[in-house]
This record gives sequence, structure tokens and C-alpha cells, in this order.
Amino acid sequence: MKRKTAVILLASAMMLTMVGCSGNATEFLSEKTEATETWEETKTDEGTEDKVDNASSDSASADSSDAAGITAASVEDSFTYKGETFSVLDDLQTFLSKIDAVGTPTSDSPTEVKELGTHIYYYDVAGSDCDFSMCTINKNGTESIGSISLTGANVKTSNGITSGSTVEELISAYGEPTFKKNEGEYYYEADKYVTSFDVRDGKVFAIYYYVTDYYNSNVKPNL
Repeated sequence: MKRKTAVILLASAMMLTMVGCSGNATEFLSEKTEATETWEETKTDEGTEDKVDNASSDSASADSSDAAGITAASVEDSFTYKGETFSVLDDLQTFLSKIDAVGTPTSDSPTEVKELGTHIYYYDVAGSDCDFSMCTINKNGTESIGSISLTGANVKTSNGITSGSTVEELISAYGEPTFKKNEGEYYYEADKYVTSFDVRDGKVFAIYYYVTDYYNSNVKPNL
């Protein structure tokens, strides 16, 4: 499958049809209308035994943490791309200075969305494949990062997941998702951002990061 699908998710959310990294937006929007299946977070009961020494208590606490697994609250906001570390919570200029140092922008990047006062950035595009793209959001006249789309072997999340990681590796690294859609979209919600994984044929195909404002306005309503 083409990596351009990752870019389509971002562009479709902003109702934009792009040239070069465009694709079947109609199919994507149709999929977004299907029902969302919600998962409850697994919670572990705390022990009530008082007759244990300090060492045993520490051990029990560790066992409880292991049993609970890694929940959405522990999802990291950072990732590496071509050896550089990024965060969806970076300020826009810091983020752009880092990606400009390691990525190759397209000739028409950034693309301005005039009616929203925002931009879409594309990096490392080969034909119809796009490994790195980012959409901004405009809040009270200030432009900042809204969403990031990542594919290819150059990206790795702080929990060690990359394009090609298996579902088993994903669950081992992140635990059960906050919710899952269409058996292939895994969403992990945190306070200020959301991480999601597009899984195809049992493996991670694309990775997305959203700041909460962008997610609530452009992604969540379509889930």
C-alpha cells in the first residue's frame, strides 16, 4: 500500500485536496463514518494485605504495575526521525528547525490553507510516497503544531514502535488502546495529545500524533 494514505488523513481532515501526495479521500471519509468500538482501560486492584515487609510491598507494587500494563496515561509524546528527536508538543519554530535539518521538503511545501490560517508541510516524498507530514492549527491567531503523520523505516516512537512493527509488539509497548476502530486503528489518548497507529495486515503502517485541540476538532468527530 502507498504511504500517501498517511498524508490523506491529514489533508482530508482539513477538507483539502492536494497534488502529489493525494489519494482516495472519498474512501477514507467513508471509513470514518463507521461505528467506534470502545475499550475500557484495564485496572488492577491494589493489594489489601498489611502483613508484609517493605521489600515484599515493593515487589507487590511492581507486580501490580506489570499486570496493569502500559495505559494511555503513559503514552509518550516524542519520536525519532532520522536520528532527530521530535515532540508533538514542540513549539512550531523549534519543530521546523529540526525537520528542516534532516528532512527534504517538497517544492510546494508548506501549502497554505488560507481560510484557516494554517499550513501543511511535506517532507521526504518520493513519487506518491510521503514519509513525514505535518499540519498546523491556528488558535487565537497563533499557529502551532496540530498533527503529524509518519511512515517508513526512519521513524520510531519513544516506546520503540516503527512502521512494520507487529500488533503484538504494539500492545506490548503501549498496552490496550483507549479505543480501537475498524480493527486497524488504535488510539491512545493522553491529556494534551493523542497517538494513533494505522495497522494493516497485522503490522503498523503509519503513526499519527495529534494535539488535543486538533484531534477534537478534526479527527474525533469523524470516529
